[in-house]
Amino acid sequence: MKKLKPRYLFFIISVVLITLCYSIYLFFVGSTYSVYIGYSGDVDLSTVSVEFSDNDVVRVNNIDKNRVDSLYSELVRVDVSSIGTGEVNMKISFTEDHSKASKMNVKENRLENIRLLVLPSGFIYNATYNNFNGLWESVIAQLAVLLVIVITSVISFKEKLKLGQFSYGMVTLGGAIIFCVITFVSWVMTLWLDSDISMLIRAKDLLENLCDSAKAFLILTFLPLLIFAFTLSISNILLVIHEGFRPRNLLGFLLGIFIVFSVVVIYITSRFSASGSQINKYMFTVISVEMEYLFCYFECMLLSTVICAIISTKHKIKTPLDYLIILGCAIRRDGSPTPLLKGRVDKAIEFDRMQNESFSHYAKFVPSGGQGSDEVVSEAESMKRYLVEQGIPEDRILKEDKSVNTYQNMAFSKKIIENDTDDIGNKRIGFSTTNYHVFRGYTLARIVKMKVEGLSAKTKHYFYPNAFLREFIGLLWNQKIRHIVFTIISTVVLSIFYFVLRY
Repeated sequence: MKKLKPRYLFFIISVVLITLCYSIYLFFVGSTYSVYIGYSGDVDLSTVSVEFSDNDVVRVNNIDKNRVDSLYSELVRVDVSSIGTGEVNMKISFTEDHSKASKMNVKENRLENIRLLVLPSGFIYNATYNNFNGLWESVIAQLAVLLVIVITSVISFKEKLKLGQFSYGMVTLGGAIIFCVITFVSWVMTLWLDSDISMLIRAKDLLENLCDSAKAFLILTFLPLLIFAFTLSISNILLVIHEGFRPRNLLGFLLGIFIVFSVVVIYITSRFSASGSQINKYMFTVISVEMEYLFCYFECMLLSTVICAIISTKHKIKTPLDYLIILGCAIRRDGSPTPLLKGRVDKAIEFDRMQNESFSHYAKFVPSGGQGSDEVVSEAESMKRYLVEQGIPEDRILKEDKSVNTYQNMAFSKKIIENDTDDIGNKRIGFSTTNYHVFRGYTLARIVKMKVEGLSAKTKHYFYPNAFLREFIGLLWNQKIRHIVFTIISTVVLSIFYFVLRY
């Protein structure tokens, strides 16, 4: 049997302890309940009367007043405790005096009917208001669980980082951490802002807060996201100035337009959810919340991909490599490498010379890239010629000239290496590409089951953001099934949640 990792053991024990502690807390406080009734005038406690349909189920312990500072109002509080089991109707009546406010002798008789359910354990549930004693404390328990999730996820993320396991799973983990941290902050703010009216919170309110977590996330991250999109737009202006006007050079502008368009659509659908028939309200509410979660999901994926991509370029290679795959890109009309491609080759040569100085070890180069319809030679041949010009012996160059994309770069290069060695599992393999392309190289190498180390070649500062967005879109497309599954599951779950809230 495989041994459970310490972080998962920590997660299981922590969640069990939190659940146990909250259950014990409910055991001690659940047999009591306080009914709060707001009023705007003045109330003489001697006029408060409480009647039960069954006097053998609950009893009155105390009648008092409470002031809620955030609402600037008064509450009549009736404390009861369970003495039996069953269902009981509780009738509270009192006289409310408005003479001070109106300067007239105006009195109003108030009557509140509440249905209480008492379980065999003595636990009291208010079926009228859908709450119970200890409901608000459940938010603290949820926050504790959320914090445990964040801690466990961060530990997992750091372990992947330490081992150099850059994959789309790492992006998903990072996105989950971002969402959980922002949600934790928003819940803490809610806990703090609503602490004065915690006794009036219903179970339905907490479920609505859970469903609206994406909305809180969008509100807290909207401004940083706009700044991010604005920065990308500025980089697009510089890119167009230096590289010319092409549709692919406008991804930053398109992202900004997409953000604004999405927010407008979410706002419009949320407005529809507040009017019309009950069916229309339900339908547009679900659509609006689902759009919020999808927008939030892809925002988390984008932010996490940015973080993972930057981290992957900073990853330090501490041991010598036996093979260096150089990922191809477009070449010049005369067959020579472009500055972008030359940067990838130069980075591989620089690393090889450095490891020779440190470990007296040379690597074999695997230039990878086929020949396009407008290219006079293959990208691999162009790189091989440049490698030879830089003093690399031909017997250390293994050319792979059949691939047409990055996936094939990795898959076909792996076959080249397997043909060159009988023990690829014990060989250390690296790949060299431009900084914006490193993370995707890791993910594709993982797909072909090849463990690699990435080398990051620099590119022009104005080129990087737009090129990275292209890589992000490529990553989304590679994982399209995962995104479709998430969309379907989230739609079903949110529909069920709001069906429960409605009925």
